[in-house]
Amino acid sequence: MHAIYVDLDGTLIRSDLLMESLLATARAQPLRLLFVPWWLLRGRACLKENLAAAGGVDVRTLPYRAELVEWLQRHEGTNLDVRSDPLVRDQLAYLAERIAVGRALSYRIAHLQAANALTPAQASLSKLFWSSFAVELKDVGSRILGAGGLLMPESADAVVDGHFSEGLLLALLHQIGGGTNEVQRNVIGETGLGLPREPRA
Repeated sequence: MHAIYVDLDGTLIRSDLLMESLLATARAQPLRLLFVPWWLLRGRACLKENLAAAGGVDVRTLPYRAELVEWLQRHEGTNLDVRSDPLVRDQLAYLAERIAVGRALSYRIAHLQAANALTPAQASLSKLFWSSFAVELKDVGSRILGAGGLLMPESADAVVDGHFSEGLLLALLHQIGGGTNEVQRNVIGETGLGLPREPRA
């Protein structure tokens, strides 16, 4: 029987593992929190490594999404396992590719910002990528889960507590907040690619 792999932060658990690690360290060895800024300056990997060494998190106490856990257990190894559908595998592969691109883009943006060399077009490119990806991610998740994945949390038939359907609606806000996607495209075109400015009314 094959394992089903699922994202942890915000999906399998309702919180973020890094925040849970900080809280666990605060309870077990509060003085070690004084080192957090230093660890963070050396990167998130260093921060996570030292938080784990300080005691780590008791996985039995994490705020799991009970319905998601039950859904995964019920479908693992059955003909309803979403991995058996080649279209689903193709969609998941596409998302994995987008995540890899986004990670590389984020590192690039962070490097440019640290060097005080970040241009408006580059900042807009990052914002445009992630706001669009948020919609893609929730859309694919909703379609994989089927009709139940489109129902809102208050529905008795909603799958995974309506997490993806609600997230899909909220993801649309990312295309507006912080400057609409259309504005970001204008910034990229005009300041990054040197295209003519959009006519002003």
